[in-house]
Amino acid sequence: MIPVPPLQQYFRMCAALACVMGCVHAWPEEAAAERAEERLSAAREAQAQFWEAQAAGDFSAAQQHSETTARLMREARELLEAAGAGTSRNPDALLTYARVLALHGDSDLAAEALQRAAVLAPDRPEIWLALAEALYALGAQREEDARRALERCIALDPAEEGVLATARARLGAIYFRAGLPELAQEAFEDGLEHVPGHYECLAGLAALHVSEGAMAEASARLEEVGFLGPFAMPLLEKGMRRFVESRGTVAPTFEAHFAHARILFQLNLLDRALAPLERALHIDPESYVARNFQGSVFLTLNRVAEAVEAFRESLALNPDQERTAQLLEQLEAAPDAPDVDLEETPLPID
Repeated sequence: MIPVPPLQQYFRMCAALACVMGCVHAWPEEAAAERAEERLSAAREAQAQFWEAQAAGDFSAAQQHSETTARLMREARELLEAAGAGTSRNPDALLTYARVLALHGDSDLAAEALQRAAVLAPDRPEIWLALAEALYALGAQREEDARRALERCIALDPAEEGVLATARARLGAIYFRAGLPELAQEAFEDGLEHVPGHYECLAGLAALHVSEGAMAEASARLEEVGFLGPFAMPLLEKGMRRFVESRGTVAPTFEAHFAHARILFQLNLLDRALAPLERALHIDPESYVARNFQGSVFLTLNRVAEAVEAFRESLALNPDQERTAQLLEQLEAAPDAPDVDLEETPLPID
């Protein structure tokens, strides 16, 4: 089976770590604040090393850097708590502490700290945005409160375009979860006007496309998004559920069926990816790229014999594929117990 590092919790750290780094200001317990900032700086470096290892397919190193980041963030929290950040009347201290709490999954405690910060500094849009994110993380029962906080953030007309675009993206996500696709689309598109290429706005539009069965359009958006994180994944899962529940159909083209299969693969719905992939190959049996993808899905499912057959067919269509040839050689050498090091030989799914 393919080793997939447990990154879901780590993604939450990555999503806000850059913001945290900019928010540590001096409050009375200055020495503790400085030590916390040192931990956050080291955590940022570990985060960068994680992404480098992930891009290189070195999952073992990526996991080590993930654990290092978690440890440093834990130490930062301990220092902030020892310094009394939770009871501070400094809004910057409360904002920093709340973000660290949120990264540890304590969104309820983060929301409490941010509500105090909002009372102390009601004209700070970044505080309202952080409060909305903490409330949103608490689930459907706090979504209305999150929506109000986002509207307050937007009404303050933040000077930083990134804050406004993120607020629009989070508002779009609330509308999407509430079954209001028109309002969701308007919010996502408005965010992209402020920050073209904004990750969360692109992910939101991709989820909308998926829910409507526009798989090729969704896949194009996801190409811009890149690696899926904690914001994109739940929206895409919800979009796919809505598509299935509505008994929607996909356009009868190779591109649409192949995009459908790729999105299901990204959502780890591997068994379900095979049917649209078969439909795509029925339309274009000469696509070696689709055959490679089929082999990759089979191998991920540990269906080695079928993976071998798919990779053979792909190489028959296009012999000039070094990565596929290397993988096939490893599989054929020990078909009953293949020793495939996917860090050295990544799946040919692109």
